[in-house]
Amino acid sequence: MPPKVFVSSTFVDLKHVRDHVSQFIENFGYTAVLFEKGGIGFDWRLPIDESCYEAVADSEMLVLIVGGRYGSPATDELNKKAKKYNSITRKEYKEARDRSIPIFIFVDGNVLSEYKTHVRNRNNKGINYASIDN
Repeated sequence: MPPKVFVSSTFVDLKHVRDHVSQFIENFGYTAVLFEKGGIGFDWRLPIDESCYEAVADSEMLVLIVGGRYGSPATDELNKKAKKYNSITRKEYKEARDRSIPIFIFVDGNVLSEYKTHVRNRNNKGINYASIDN
């Protein structure tokens, strides 16, 4: 049986990328596991995202695609009042990490560029305009 590769990302903004990654995986003879292709066995007794975490656990690899969106809250996060939450995509990643499943991460170039700018400027408290020579 060919190795299963779970593809994890937000969906709406990365549909086209997910499709290309799926084709790439299948060209190597592996099985791409994506919910939109019917690769996840959903248990009607569980929230949909719980079935995704089980599919991650049943995979040999995870491909994580990071775009500009964080994603929907995981089911167990819905009742929390906190401003921060774990998304379904993040929990899929954590499931793979906790099970020592190999993870391959691809980050959109624009997102990576913004992150690098953030890192360079995170301690910048602002510009003191009085000190700038005109």
